[in-house]
Amino acid sequence: MKEKNLPLWTGINGAGMAVWWVAFASLWTGRFGESLMDLYGRVETYVTPTEITFWVWPVVILTSAISFVMIHQKGQSDIAGTLGVPYLLGQGFATGWAYATGTGRLGWAAVLISISVLFFGIAYHRLNEKEAPLRMTFGLSIALAWMSASTVLAWAVYLREVGWEPFIFEPKQYALIVIIAALYIASILIFQKRDWIFSLVVVWGMEGISEVTTDVGYRMVIVMSMTLLIVFILTMFTWRVRGHSRTSDSYLN
Repeated sequence: MKEKNLPLWTGINGAGMAVWWVAFASLWTGRFGESLMDLYGRVETYVTPTEITFWVWPVVILTSAISFVMIHQKGQSDIAGTLGVPYLLGQGFATGWAYATGTGRLGWAAVLISISVLFFGIAYHRLNEKEAPLRMTFGLSIALAWMSASTVLAWAVYLREVGWEPFIFEPKQYALIVIIAALYIASILIFQKRDWIFSLVVVWGMEGISEVTTDVGYRMVIVMSMTLLIVFILTMFTWRVRGHSRTSDSYLN
């Protein structure tokens, strides 16, 4: 993206962010119909966390704003220019998810948040290609991690509402697959991108799920996954301190 177009895109993405915040606030307070907390409290799934876990959403909103400002600060045109269309589309589909969820269109909500995560993921990847430091992109890491978790929950809630009958695994087994997949993805981001913030959000979500489930075996898998991620994060920092990091330390700065 040409530098002369950056002020325009900064304004467009800033406006898109504001619209997304208003939509989410409307969902949170139930202005669309049913609030996020009421909906997820009514429909129980194997990936539904405790109510307090959802209070990470205000953190997502705040840190996204901080990161947006830091990315668009003076002298960061190369990094800021990578957001552009994917970031705007991610906000647009996130707005659609908030409205669809609040109005009870759960199928559409699951589809829309999935597409939103896809575009936020593209923006995240483009920022990492520019080796943008984590002190600038941490907000996008938090948002991407939690919206990915919300995507899983959105599909679980929708399938539970429509009375979906699994054809291969039981719901708990699908939940186990999701937990293992989350562990794998978070681990890759720790060791390849040095993104420990993404993994901490995953740990937060897993902790919320473990507090709800009464299945001992399922809880043990979740606790082991959380422990592994924490060990991986500590290992990454140990490598950095000892000077054994295989990639640039810019992701930690």
